[in-house]
Amino acid sequence: MKIQGIQGYNKEQTTIAGEGTRLEPGNYLCKILGVACKNDKNGNPMLVLQYDIAEGDYKDYYQNLHKIKKESNPDAKYKANHYQGMTGEGRKFYKGLLTAIEKSNGIKLDGENGFDGDILKGKVFLGRFGEEEFLKDDGQIGTFIKLRFITSTDKKDLPILDKKILKQDDDSFDSVETDITEDMLPF
Repeated sequence: MKIQGIQGYNKEQTTIAGEGTRLEPGNYLCKILGVACKNDKNGNPMLVLQYDIAEGDYKDYYQNLHKIKKESNPDAKYKANHYQGMTGEGRKFYKGLLTAIEKSNGIKLDGENGFDGDILKGKVFLGRFGEEEFLKDDGQIGTFIKLRFITSTDKKDLPILDKKILKQDDDSFDSVETDITEDMLPF
């Protein structure tokens, strides 16, 4: 049986499943590519930063990954987005994020009265990426690398983040003590 030829095959870059470069946990200089202010599912404002790694072995990592995904799925979404709530408990983290960007780029942003988001395009920050576990559809545990924290670029010597382990509920009662005596009670 002859396998048909595919137009453009000879010009295609080679990608072998499982052999692609995977981002490693670490601290990377990142560049802001896009900025938006959107509402979360509760209607509260959040800042959305689209970013990529700006230098080193992983420079343009997310843009290159997106390009590959778009070839097989024209509707593929860009994966390097950071969402930061701006109100309630998120307000202090929003201020911390803006402060890190200000310090990294020598700029001043007006978090109280607002600012033109375009000023953030091309600005840099230190992204702290860590490994996290997640539960796959088949019940197995998988891992991925995620931007966990944004900090100022002067903090390059921060340690690599520990792996974030998935917390699973254990519904079994196998380890429950059944013979409880008075002296075992804490009160």
